[in-house]
Amino acid sequence: RNDIWSFEPSTTNSDVLTVWTNTYNAINRANLCINGIQNSALYQTKDAAMMQVLGEALTLRAYWYYVLTNFWGDVPFRVTPADPREELSLLKTDRKEILSQVIKDLIEIEPSMQWAKDLDYGIERINRDFVIGLIARLSLCRGGYALYPGMKLERPTDYLSYYEIANTYAKKLRDAQMHTLIDFEKVFLNQCEYLSPKDGDILYEVAFQPGFGDVAWCNGVGVDQG
Repeated sequence: RNDIWSFEPSTTNSDVLTVWTNTYNAINRANLCINGIQNSALYQTKDAAMMQVLGEALTLRAYWYYVLTNFWGDVPFRVTPADPREELSLLKTDRKEILSQVIKDLIEIEPSMQWAKDLDYGIERINRDFVIGLIARLSLCRGGYALYPGMKLERPTDYLSYYEIANTYAKKLRDAQMHTLIDFEKVFLNQCEYLSPKDGDILYEVAFQPGFGDVAWCNGVGVDQG
């Protein structure tokens, strides 16, 4: 892992492959869920609980493509479950096309999702509040500068339209008045006391099953050996 932290990973670095593999596994699971829901009877009736779960799956897929495009730029893009009868080695898709599609997906599903305050696990489930914020974040990314093949740093010609989307959804989240900024001390204390307020700084956090989880134990390169 030190190779990654110092920006010197080799082709044999298994951690890079692990991130790539796990990310596409997550995307395929989301695609399976989305496909199953959209072919269900409950989806046809726009059942509220089913639409919420569909929104969670679409958001997970959008998040993981956001991660991929940040790390690798243009990557293979698939929105249907992998089928061994099909060619699974896909060509790369332009990152702009990927981000445009996931933003469109979230804009369409957002009105059908539930606010954190109305969900059984609050911000420990993907919620409407978080999706609105993610739309804004993805739109800033879609409209912003990025490094393209040939070491070119460029901004898309349609960047203003995506900045407008980001502005619209940032204001929508603010005007909903579902959340209040609190001081960091309170955020820290809430974490220590296993509290997840539905109306604080945090819009969504990944919940671990009790006794599980592997986060924040590895915070940098050790210097104890000089």
